[in-house]
Amino acid sequence: TGKSRRAPVTRQPPGGTFPYPPYAGNPEPEPEPEPEPEPEPEPENRSRGSIFLTFPLTVMGKASTISSRRGIAAL
Repeated sequence: TGKSRRAPVTRQPPGGTFPYPPYAGNPEPEPEPEPEPEPEPEPENRSRGSIFLTFPLTVMGKASTISSRRGIAAL
């Protein structure tokens, strides 16, 4: 049968156990660094700033990889 000769779905590159090549000089690839948190807004703007700035940015950043429409709709 042809199935037995097909390569596995998760093909590993030569010399690596990850779906993408490791960083040069690093045996293990590191996840992308999280963006540094912005300084907290003033107390009077805390409820507004933390929700309307931090939350949408996080949602848009993670949803944009899937679909920009979903990110906008989630807001």
